[in-house]
Amino acid sequence: MRTTTRPLPHAWLLACAVGLAAAGCAHYWARPDGSVEDFQRESAVCIEDAKGSPYGPSSLEPVYRACMRGKGWKRVEVSVADNNQFRGRRTTPTSSGRRRR
Repeated sequence: MRTTTRPLPHAWLLACAVGLAAAGCAHYWARPDGSVEDFQRESAVCIEDAKGSPYGPSSLEPVYRACMRGKGWKRVEVSVADNNQFRGRRTTPTSSGRRRR
């Protein structure tokens, strides 16, 4: 007699739940004492720093992130943002001033 094994239904449901939970998470910038005004001002400065990078377009995101970390911000992954967590721009600025998606 030949038996076949089937994956457990609850294991499949658990995998789907984990996938949906991960899909609902987003990256935010957070700083314990950070305000909206602080984030907007410092993010704008870091964007300008990244645009001025002599290393070309591929360095824009790393330069921006390093600048933000240098100002005390850190990246966090959450599904719902707290009052001190900010999404920032969803596109990356290019050195020409245009943004790529």
